[in-house]
Amino acid sequence: MPIKTGSVPVTRGLVVLALLSACVQGARPTAGPIGRGSDTRGSTLPMPATLLLTSADLPPGYVSDDALENADATARNDADAPLVAASAFAGYRGARQAVVDYVALLHRRQDLAAFVAAETAAVVHSHNTAKITLSRTYGDAAMLAYQEHGSHGEEWAVVVFGDGPYAGVVGAYDAAGEQASIALLQEIAAAADRRLRAATLQTPSTPAAPTRPSQGTTTGSPAPRIVSLVTTTARGRPSDLFRPHSTVYWRALWRIGAVGPKARETLTDTVAARGSATVLYRNGIGDRPFAGDNTAADRLRLNGAAPGSYTVTFAVTIGHATARATHTFRVVPAAQRGA
Repeated sequence: MPIKTGSVPVTRGLVVLALLSACVQGARPTAGPIGRGSDTRGSTLPMPATLLLTSADLPPGYVSDDALENADATARNDADAPLVAASAFAGYRGARQAVVDYVALLHRRQDLAAFVAAETAAVVHSHNTAKITLSRTYGDAAMLAYQEHGSHGEEWAVVVFGDGPYAGVVGAYDAAGEQASIALLQEIAAAADRRLRAATLQTPSTPAAPTRPSQGTTTGSPAPRIVSLVTTTARGRPSDLFRPHSTVYWRALWRIGAVGPKARETLTDTVAARGSATVLYRNGIGDRPFAGDNTAADRLRLNGAAPGSYTVTFAVTIGHATARATHTFRVVPAAQRGA
């Protein structure tokens, strides 16, 4: 299930989860941020989902992989989380290769140097990484390129860079060898760099001030509020009609107030036939909550589901506080108009 940022006890470098890839799969992103959310004070924050790479940006043979596992990004560390206003992930896997992409919108463009510096420090102190040199510089002056072994032994080539208020982390591995990974990385980093540069021209240098936890808050349970839960087609168009062998996509937007550094969050979603106790699909994840607007996306291939009404239920739990929303969609015969 693609989810926003949080802390995971794995090797640093990139990120375990592919956030919002279901929202962008099948649609080539535009240069600027088109998805938007608002923080707890009502100010508008551009969401960077449309800056992510898609399979159209990659060589033939790559497919979206929401569960693509790789190392942990700087933005997932508690120390750097306050720098990030919004973030998104995507992962793609080929027969021998994998690509992961992470974009963060920072609260201030000045935070970019701190973002890259934290990752650089982690690389310097790691026994599993080594700095590498790329043939060109991407983004602003602060940049890091390195290699490290992933959780399954793959040699990941990673570049961390950014422009204006955006930070980007792009990684790649190729089973054929080290140089193939670096060559692929440079190709996709160039595409991501162009997208970030175009977007930063349309984004204010200071999108919003960081939302900070109140003093002494450690395990508080701020009440989450689910703003929206919708089902969509692969291209993100809202729809409640799907055919038996199609894929239903859904995305949720929820909002919470200030959270403490030790607070934990549980996200779950289920799909069931309406009025039935039998669950067709269930997914869930524990994460660190972030104040303001948060987004999750998931999907289910219907695999010949019988025509009828189905419900998607999404729940957010922080401590003893829970918010739940349910959305109904229909599976219709192929002869009828659907997604």
